[in-house]
Amino acid sequence: MTTANPSAPLRTLTPQTLKALGRLELMAQQAMAGYVQGRHRSTRQGYALDFAQHRAYVPGDDVKRIDWRAYAKADRYYIKQYEVQTSLRVLLAVDASGSMQYQGSKDDLSKWRYAQLLATACAYVALEQQDNVGLAIMGQPTPTWLNPRGLHEQFLAIARHLEAHTPQGKTQLAAGLHEVAEYCPRRSMVMVITDGFERLDALGRALAHLRARRHEVLLLQVLSPDELELPFTRVLQMRSLEDPGQRLRIDPTVIRGQYLQRLRGHLQALEQLAGSYHCRYRRFATNVSLEQGLGEFFAPRRR
Repeated sequence: MTTANPSAPLRTLTPQTLKALGRLELMAQQAMAGYVQGRHRSTRQGYALDFAQHRAYVPGDDVKRIDWRAYAKADRYYIKQYEVQTSLRVLLAVDASGSMQYQGSKDDLSKWRYAQLLATACAYVALEQQDNVGLAIMGQPTPTWLNPRGLHEQFLAIARHLEAHTPQGKTQLAAGLHEVAEYCPRRSMVMVITDGFERLDALGRALAHLRARRHEVLLLQVLSPDELELPFTRVLQMRSLEDPGQRLRIDPTVIRGQYLQRLRGHLQALEQLAGSYHCRYRRFATNVSLEQGLGEFFAPRRR
């Protein structure tokens, strides 16, 4: 682990980028549990903003909640029920394995740098709408945690924690997500930021664990255009970023067809795996701006 300039992840988040992010809204698709007033649907019923349903009046109910219009139509007493609006708990689970170090030959950003910016951008959107945001950096023997908070200082704290890490070692994504599932005591939105190079059977078990804990899961995959296209034309000496001792000499012109076929199969299987567990999935290329990528994924903020 190395320490660097704590403000570095924020350099690319220009005022124009923050303005664009401010027009986005991160909404939970499933009901969340909580008491704090916010913009997400809660599992609890109470006096709040959005009407949910009617139910029959029973002795002991507050007569102020009787819907007299319904009584006039049905000649029976009905009680109005509302959905409590609650703040969302967001946990950013960021993959810090060695493969995230890769930076394409024509890319301005490495996958890790893009993941840093993507995580801080998501944190900005969530904190702007008064949600609580936490961080889990996965890739070490045990994840590094930052407990969810809703203060504006949390934005800089998340940036500092991300900047203090250098991706290294073998992928620990599935193991880290199992720890996330155990760590989150209440139902939350877990945003997984990774390059997705994990055994799909292990990842499937981790997603099943998160969903069994009733967390909503967003899977955000970050890849370099080099990985998506294999554009090289000369013989290469390749070194594993997760195991530096492994080296391989390849001729891209010979293996490109087989490589792209296997990659497409993996990406398709990953997207299908996410769908099978009702997880939202989005792929980001490091040469696509955050504004464009997130703008196509998040909803525009409602006025």
